[in-house]
Amino acid sequence: MKRLTLIFALVLAIGSFAATSNAVEVGSNVINTVSEAKVSGPDDFAALTGSFVKKINDGEYLFSDKTGEIIVRVAPDMESKVEACLGNVAHIEGHVAQNIVAVEVDVNKVIISNKLACNK
Repeated sequence: MKRLTLIFALVLAIGSFAATSNAVEVGSNVINTVSEAKVSGPDDFAALTGSFVKKINDGEYLFSDKTGEIIVRVAPDMESKVEACLGNVAHIEGHVAQNIVAVEVDVNKVIISNKLACNK
């Protein structure tokens, strides 16, 4: 009986390992351009370089690169940095968010290339 239990446990372990080793993680793509972000899946990681064009609403900005424009959402603690550096080259990192109307990027990190060129 112990031998049967051991064999059963071994078969289960091997089967679960085989099932997970071929699994593709949802949201595992890295997006590098606005045009890619617009056609990507939800929760894909986005690392975009371009510039903040204008403020649309509290926490929402129009971001542009050489491939197009997209709305991005930033946290309140990042807004002053973004507003002071509108039009300057920026690198943003975050995740793609989709709803019925539009595709956006929820920004987790903002790096301004030339902080000396900012208005603040």
